[in-house]
Amino acid sequence: MEERCLDKEDETAPTMEEAVKEARRCMNCGCFAVEPSDITPVLVALGATIHTTERAYTAQAFCCRKLKIDEVLAKGELATKVEIPVLEGAVMHYDKFRLREAVDWAIVSLASAFAKEEGRLTAAKLVLGGVAPIPVELHEVQGYLMGRTPDAETAKAAGELAVKECNALWRNRYKVHEVKVLVEKAVLRMQG
Repeated sequence: MEERCLDKEDETAPTMEEAVKEARRCMNCGCFAVEPSDITPVLVALGATIHTTERAYTAQAFCCRKLKIDEVLAKGELATKVEIPVLEGAVMHYDKFRLREAVDWAIVSLASAFAKEEGRLTAAKLVLGGVAPIPVELHEVQGYLMGRTPDAETAKAAGELAVKECNALWRNRYKVHEVKVLVEKAVLRMQG
């Protein structure tokens, strides 16, 4: 305590060897290239509208077309309001896979909204987060689910369809499994 001051660190930095060893522990979640916000897949799944000082954007256009916000907004344009429609009769969830509570960002997430009538799915919106620099809407899975009964067979097929064209990075292939699990759980949740 007596040695602490503003111009002196409490501890010395690790050696280069220690730093390399520590860095190798990383599971390569892809965080360097992933939209860190939990809210973006949710806004896309719910069909939100983002209003700015100049115009209104769908959440899809605002969050999923460009990698940088300054490529979406004009110079001086500011977001002023987010409008989220009420989806009557829909069941909505946000699920995320993370390794530690202390690390709050999602390694993989799924925002889902479903509607069901007479035991069959009549609407499905599934949007992944944490798998690409922008949220990824699962269009093919959504189409597959229409009119189907949310049972184990349908859930498994939806999970497989969700990852059929995945191109995982070298050390994050485990994300493919997590996507399948999240999609399957979301569909199975609609059984009741």
